Amino acid sequence: MKQILPAPLSQRTLQLPRPHGIGRTAAFAALAAACCAATAQTVITDDFTNPTNWTTSMQSSPSTDLTVVGGRMNFVTPVVGEEFAGSMWNETLLPADRSWSVRIDAHLDALPMTDPDQFVSVLLGIGWTGNDERAGGGFNFFRHMYTNSFGIEDDFGVDGEDLPNAFYEAGLSSPDVGLRIDYDGAARAFTFWFDADGAAGGSSWVSKGTLEFGPWMDQVGMGPGQTFSVSITGSADLQAVAAGQAWLDNLVTVIGGLPAVTTGSATGVTTTTATLNGTVNPNGTATSAQFEYGLTNAYGSTAAVTLSPDNGSTVQDVSATISGLQAGKTYHYRLTATNSGGTWSGMDMTFATTGLPILPSELVAPKIGISGGDLEFIVQPSVAGRSYQLQDSDTMAAGTWQDLGATWIGNGDELVITIPYVPGAARRFYRLALSGAPAPWAPEGFALIPAGPFLMGDQSDPLVGESDELPVHSVYVSAFYMGKYEVTKEEWDVVRAWGLSNGYTDLPEGNVPNAWKGAKHPVHSINWYAMVKWCNARSQKEGLTPCYKTWTTYKTGNNDNLTCNWSANGYRLPTEAEWEKAARGGLTGKNFPWGDTINHSNANYQADSSAYSYDTSGYTSPTYHPSYNDGVYPYSSAVGSFAPNGYGLYDMVGNMGELCWDWYGSSYYLSSPGTDPRGGTSRVGRVLRGGTWHYNAKSCRVARRGWGGNPVIATYVYGFRLARSSVP
Repeated sequence: MKQILPAPLSQRTLQLPRPHGIGRTAAFAALAAACCAATAQTVITDDFTNPTNWTTSMQSSPSTDLTVVGGRMNFVTPVVGEEFAGSMWNETLLPADRSWSVRIDAHLDALPMTDPDQFVSVLLGIGWTGNDERAGGGFNFFRHMYTNSFGIEDDFGVDGEDLPNAFYEAGLSSPDVGLRIDYDGAARAFTFWFDADGAAGGSSWVSKGTLEFGPWMDQVGMGPGQTFSVSITGSADLQAVAAGQAWLDNLVTVIGGLPAVTTGSATGVTTTTATLNGTVNPNGTATSAQFEYGLTNAYGSTAAVTLSPDNGSTVQDVSATISGLQAGKTYHYRLTATNSGGTWSGMDMTFATTGLPILPSELVAPKIGISGGDLEFIVQPSVAGRSYQLQDSDTMAAGTWQDLGATWIGNGDELVITIPYVPGAARRFYRLALSGAPAPWAPEGFALIPAGPFLMGDQSDPLVGESDELPVHSVYVSAFYMGKYEVTKEEWDVVRAWGLSNGYTDLPEGNVPNAWKGAKHPVHSINWYAMVKWCNARSQKEGLTPCYKTWTTYKTGNNDNLTCNWSANGYRLPTEAEWEKAARGGLTGKNFPWGDTINHSNANYQADSSAYSYDTSGYTSPTYHPSYNDGVYPYSSAVGSFAPNGYGLYDMVGNMGELCWDWYGSSYYLSSPGTDPRGGTSRVGRVLRGGTWHYNAKSCRVARRGWGGNPVIATYVYGFRLARSSVP
C-alpha cells in the first residue's frame, strides 16, 4: 500500500490533540446541555464561524493559513515546497451513548502539482478522551490528492492511530465528494460512507465498512456521559493552494432520534404458537414497533406491539403471541421499531416449535444386515422430518445406551444407516431411536455439525500417515454449519457478478483457462484470497455479516493480515479442525468418511492398489477415475456424484482439494489448543484438505494434512467448501 500521508502530518493530525487556549468553558457546558438533554433528533448545520464551537487554527509555521470564506473552510500555503497542516477542533460534544451522524463535502481541484511527492488533503476527524485525558485518540476520513511516478492520483480512505489497518480507494473523478461517519450508540460502532455526487450530494451514499469500538471504549471509560469531538483539517506540500481549490463545507451533524431495540427470547413455545419478547426505548419520539418472523431471516409475517407511552424515554418490555405456526420447524424473528429518526432492528433470533407426537404407525423396526464389511440398519419407509439416532449397549440396561455417529433425518424414503462391522468384537446390542423433536435447523445447502470433542490425527493401525498428523489428540469443536457440497462454478459466477458491482473488483473468473466441465462442477483456478473475498461478497449479497476484515470488510487485493469474526453469521472457510470433524461424519478412527478402504465407487481420485493396501480399486498403476477422465484436465466430477458421509456431506475426499482458514504448521499438533484451534502463525501456506481427483488414496485420508503453498497460487486441483458459525 502506498504511503497516504507523510509522517510529519500524521503526527499532528492523527493524534487530534486537545486545542490550546480553549478550556471547558460555560459556553461549552451550555452547548453540551443543549444538544444532549433532549432525546429527540437534533440537526446542526455548521458554517465554521461560531467561535463557541470551534478553536482557532493549529499551524505548523507562521507562513500557513486556514480561512473561512462564505461558510467554507479554505486551505492556503503561499510558500513554495513548505508542508503545512491547519486544523479546527469542534466541541459540540457528540454523546457516546446515543447514535449520530456527521457529514461534510470535500473538494479538491486539479491542483498545480508538478514535483514528485507533492500532496494536498482534506480530512473529517473524530476524536475522544473518555474518562482519561491521556487516553485520547482519533481517526480521519480523508480526501487525498498527490503526485507520483504515474502522475496525479486522487484517493479517499480512513487512517488513524486507533485503527489496526488503514484503507484507501483510488481513482476519484469528481472534484467534489461527500464524506460521512455514522455512529451507532447501541453497537458502539462507526460506519464510513462515501458519495461521489458532488457538492451537497447525498443521493448515492455507499458504505465503506464498519469499525467496532466497544471493547476499546470500555477500556478507556467511553461510556454514558462521555463525548466525541469533530475536527476538520487541511494539509498540503506544494507551491500554492489558492482559495477555492481545496476546501471543506456543508458540515451537518444529526444527533439521536432513533429508538433503542433489543430482541428477547421466545417463551411458551408449542407446536403452533410462541410468545416473542423484547424491549423498546422510544427515545422521546413517537414510535411504533413490531415483531417480524418467518421460516427464514427474510421473515414475511409481522405482529404489532403497543408502546405506552409511545414517545417515552425509558425502556419498555413488549411481547406478542403468534399462532398458526408449523410443528417441528425453526423460526427466525426480530423486534423492529420506527420513529422520525429512522428504523432500528434488534438481533435476529430463532426458536423451534415442538414436533408432533410419535404415532404407533411410525415405529418401524429396522432390518439389520452386513454389506461390504459394514453393519446396515434399514428403515423402510422412514418418517419425513423425524430424527433417527443409532445407539448401542453391551447389556441393554437402562442408562447404558450410547449414541453412535450422526443424527439422520428421515425423508419418507428408505433410510440406510451404516457403521463398520468388526469381526470378533465383543457382543453389542443395537437399537434405532426415533425422536419427535424437530430436526436441527441448518441453512439451505448446509448441515449442522454438532458441538463436541473428536479425536484428530492419524488413528490407523498400523500407522499409514505422516508425522505432521501426530500426535492424535482430542479436540472440542463448537457447533457450526458445513456446506454439503464444494462451491460450484455456477455459484461462483452468480456471486462474482454481484461482487464486481459492489466493490469486489478483482474476483477472478475461475475455471480458466481449463476446459468447461459444467455448472455443477466445483470452481477451481482461484487462489485463497479470492475464496475469502467471495465468502464476504456472498455474505453481503444475502444480508449477512461478513467474516473477514482488515479494519474494514475485506474486498480487494491480497492481504495476510486478515482477521475472522467467528461470531459473524456470514460465510467463511472452515478451520482445519472443523474440516476433519465434518469429514469423519461421526465415525472415529477411520481412514475415510465411510471406513478404512477406498475405491472408485467411493470418490473421484487417482487409484493404485499396488501402492496402498487400503486402496481396493484393483488397479496396479496410477489410474484416474474412468468416468471423468476425458483427456482434458481437470478430471473433476459434478458435486454430489458419490454417497454422503454421516453428516450428509458430499465429496469430502477427492474431486477438488479444499483450502481451509489455517496457516499450515508441520508441528502444530504438538501445541494446538484443545478447543476450536484455528492454526498457527507460520505463514508458510494455508492448509489443504481432502485430496483431489489428481491425488492418490493416501492423500484422500481424512487425517491427511496438506500444504497448499503460497495463498496466491491458483490451480485446477484447489477448490473450497463453505462454513458458517452456528449463530443467529
